[in-house]
Amino acid sequence: MKNIKLNLKRNALVILGLFIVTTAFTQDRYFVYGKLFDKITSEPVVFASIVIKNKAIGVISNEDGVFRIPLKFQEIGDTLVISSMGYGSKEIVLSNLVVETINRIALTPMLMELQEVTVMADNSRGKRKKKLSPKEIIQKAIVNIPENYPTAANSYVGYYRDYQLKEGSYYNLNEAIVEVFDKGFGYNDFETTNVGIFNYKQNLDFPRDTLANKQYNYKNKSKVIPNSYVRSYGGNEFVIMRIMDAIRNYNTTSYSYVDKLDEDFIKNHVLRLEDDVFIDGKKIFSIAITRNDGATLANGTIYIAKDNFAIHKLNYAVYDLPEKSSIRNRLDYKGNKEDLLYQVRVEYKENNNLMYPNYVSFNNSFKIKEPPAFKVDMVKIKFEEKHIEVYFNKEPKKFPSVNNNVYNPSNTDNYWLSYKGEKIKLLNVTLMKENKAILYPGKKGRSSDLFTDGIALFNKDELRLHIKNVKDIDNNEINESKVYKSNQFREFFLQKINSKVTFPADSLYMIKNRPIFENQPLAAPQGFEDYWMNTPLQNIK
Repeated sequence: MKNIKLNLKRNALVILGLFIVTTAFTQDRYFVYGKLFDKITSEPVVFASIVIKNKAIGVISNEDGVFRIPLKFQEIGDTLVISSMGYGSKEIVLSNLVVETINRIALTPMLMELQEVTVMADNSRGKRKKKLSPKEIIQKAIVNIPENYPTAANSYVGYYRDYQLKEGSYYNLNEAIVEVFDKGFGYNDFETTNVGIFNYKQNLDFPRDTLANKQYNYKNKSKVIPNSYVRSYGGNEFVIMRIMDAIRNYNTTSYSYVDKLDEDFIKNHVLRLEDDVFIDGKKIFSIAITRNDGATLANGTIYIAKDNFAIHKLNYAVYDLPEKSSIRNRLDYKGNKEDLLYQVRVEYKENNNLMYPNYVSFNNSFKIKEPPAFKVDMVKIKFEEKHIEVYFNKEPKKFPSVNNNVYNPSNTDNYWLSYKGEKIKLLNVTLMKENKAILYPGKKGRSSDLFTDGIALFNKDELRLHIKNVKDIDNNEINESKVYKSNQFREFFLQKINSKVTFPADSLYMIKNRPIFENQPLAAPQGFEDYWMNTPLQNIK
């Protein structure tokens, strides 16, 4: 099993109108809520920046396009500035938003034609010019990283959360407000970046699932990532998420198949230049990324500025390709969410001519194996009565099915018994009250040793009992574990970049190898109440 590093085993924002939801709304009354959606497709606009004008503090819209702003900013007459890749920017006066409802804001996508702007490069003689290829654009972006991103110490405050998502519902939601202290792109992020936690909580307004909240377990496969696994690097979920930022870690290994962005990214993928987009008035290259090795599919998009070649955004997803599928060698296949192994989405935004992280989102699928709903609780050997008593945790189905009695708990063919390696024939099975079945073994050969040897000589470790084709009254098969699929997210959303960097004492930093929500030091500065948790709505649908 290789490593997600993640590692793989196989193989113009234009607001045309403001619409109010008229249904009942029961979210926190101390916030005003908005929801961004695409006017053309009606799809939510995810991970858009919503900033309070003149305060340079804000939030990022969630997967459902929803965001929330503390009511105090509306009361003092503040204005929101909204921007997103592929859209323009627009100001909204907060007093125009209605409290205790979700204000729906329609955004109109704005794309630029590829042929409108052509970037040219001089050839070696300087006489003729040629169009830049996708490979050359990415190469220039990587070379320019030291110029476009902060190499000196910097810090920024943001909202962090990790959670799991199943069938559109959030559970095991944990939230925090943190400050990241980064020594700069010239330093190893994993070794030198530290985090101060202002506040954190396990949000009990959302369901908790203790089974899904456990560590990954590949030994008994109770919780696994299909065909892959996540390396922890000795850190907690926040540390893992930061490693997945391949822009910040451009010269170190991040995840398959991006690996080292500066060495491996280009050679590992097929690149294709697509229609340009723009953000905040800047022209942006859009380059599609694809890799299909027959076992896994990787695809995504990298967005690079035309003027200074700064990488603004990298979306990347890897899918497991089904065996014997016709899509296993197709580069045009985009992937199915049911086959998703992991997804990384990273965006940087410009501040004072340097690029700072706007958000980082890392999502991997996983499978949970639930304990059997119907199982054997206890087995007793009755030496004097010369029988075996089997106690079930639930009531077995008492009536035979029409399919050759296979679900009849009294059918001897559904029980297999052996002692000291020798099979013992069962003469009869009788179903009793209290969810109990009595097994009557035969007495041929050594099978009589089960009782004649007596309690003193009996070795319980030599007894084997297997039961099959028996169901309980709820139609659960005996010893059958159900498996369900879910997704685990770790996300950071910028709220404010600090102009003055003061690194705290080491004792106030988050302990990296301890869960972020478990007995961590808190270092909330004066005025930390200006930051807030952009808690998602209960159901993403």
